[in-house]
Amino acid sequence: MQKNDFLYFVGDAWQKGGNHNALDKKDVRNIIEVNLEGRLRLVNGDSVEIIPGIEAFTGSKHSFENQYLLINAHTDKVLLASDACWFYYNLDRLLSVPLVMDANAYINQLKRMKTLISDPELIIPGHDRLVLSKFPQVAEHVVKIR
Repeated sequence: MQKNDFLYFVGDAWQKGGNHNALDKKDVRNIIEVNLEGRLRLVNGDSVEIIPGIEAFTGSKHSFENQYLLINAHTDKVLLASDACWFYYNLDRLLSVPLVMDANAYINQLKRMKTLISDPELIIPGHDRLVLSKFPQVAEHVVKIR
């Protein structure tokens, strides 16, 4: 999780003038507990290799500073967009989702994703069930991406 996203999520979002729309207090308590247990790794910044072959990017402003991941697979790069791109529709039409802190930043990150990867079919949206039909299923709700 991005450090700035964590700090906002557990702190500033709940202060006067903060934006905690769509945040659940139970989720806040849970992420604090996960951090206390030492199971959370905070990433600080954009274009940061978090483990060999996996790079974290920021900027979509779905939340304060959510991230998406670029995976350097053996033959191709795969981009796991998470909440930085909900659906293929958003990516194809460069449309923001309604639940963002900055719609223009969201659209700019959709454009950026397309520059990070040679095959746009390997940009995997975070909420689109079409992923299950675009790639072969290996188990229920699990697909093999090349």
